[in-house]
Amino acid sequence: MEELSAQFAEPFADLYRELLALVAVGFEYDTLIAIMEGLGALLHFTNRDAAVAAKVDAILDPEIKKLLQKNDASLIVFLLQLFTIRLRGSAEVSELNVHLFNSVMNTSNWTMENISLFPAYALFLHEYFVKLPDTVINQANEIQAILKMLLGNGLDNIAFALFDSILELFSDIAPFIQSGWLVYLLGLLMTEYAGQTSEDRRARVNFIKGTMMFIFKLIIKYTSAAVFEVVYQAAPDLIKVFLVKEINFVRNYFKRPERRIMFMALTELLFANQLNSVLPPDVFALLLNALIENITNKLNPRATRFQEEEDELSKGKVGDVLSGMKSSFQRLTYCEPTKRKLLEQVDNEEQFFLLKLKEFYIANSSAINFSELITEPNQGPLDKMMSSLN
Repeated sequence: MEELSAQFAEPFADLYRELLALVAVGFEYDTLIAIMEGLGALLHFTNRDAAVAAKVDAILDPEIKKLLQKNDASLIVFLLQLFTIRLRGSAEVSELNVHLFNSVMNTSNWTMENISLFPAYALFLHEYFVKLPDTVINQANEIQAILKMLLGNGLDNIAFALFDSILELFSDIAPFIQSGWLVYLLGLLMTEYAGQTSEDRRARVNFIKGTMMFIFKLIIKYTSAAVFEVVYQAAPDLIKVFLVKEINFVRNYFKRPERRIMFMALTELLFANQLNSVLPPDVFALLLNALIENITNKLNPRATRFQEEEDELSKGKVGDVLSGMKSSFQRLTYCEPTKRKLLEQVDNEEQFFLLKLKEFYIANSSAINFSELITEPNQGPLDKMMSSLN
């Protein structure tokens, strides 16, 4: 289809125009999904040629606008994704896209009655922010109100999808700080965390994971020294209260790509700074031992049960749809968010960690008593793992 799209785009568009006219009369959901998937593919491949895309849009737009006017959520959730796909390939933001953005940004549309549309809202906002990055500055108040509402209602994965969208816009940490966004996001997370009971936290697996991953991504992108200078200003208790209380996540989380991100971030945090310049000594030791335990725990039935319980608790909310698509939300194949690569990721996170630990040990063996730093249960397994590096 990629090679033939320019030649056959208009006939395909004519076909889909007729199908959309039939959808306006009535539809079965499975048929609607098939039609929208085909339309998504057509828009994706014609994005490569602006002239062809314009012809396709001219054919489809009248029927699409008729469907929009029906104000049917089961249609809008797909139409927004089609607009998202087209926006991604457009050189400019159209008047229609601006109109859609203003509608999505209207906080009255983020009521729980519209919860089925939230994932499509987030996908559209992601592409809009990529096209017009200043939007997150100019309309910070509205975006922050949406984030607060999402977290307040436990729709954690949608909130963290928007967190990631904002993070991707700032290549350097200085403008992220100056904009007020980094301090706001960290403060929002810690305020939300502080307001939860232990039972709330157990039920909010995606909040704990999302907060961990956001911190880890910050470290990987900007370095731990830069991040924790802000952390200690924005949320002074972040390390002691959050990382320490949720240390079981570090010990027992094995799923990629999150595990890989976790190992890369914590390896940098532990070994890229002068000892104790970023972390209190007790937290340093706790995190170091937790990573060692993560490696040895992979085949531990108790840790496996922890993972299974986490997975079970993460199911069943519309807020989970951007991660694993576990709810009824149907994301179109070609509406996968475009994301900038965080960094060149390592192939083997365990070996990466152990090699950095070995370098750290060699450089600090005269200054640090490692027999006290590493807990006794970890010393034997660690010796075996370290010897395997030779």
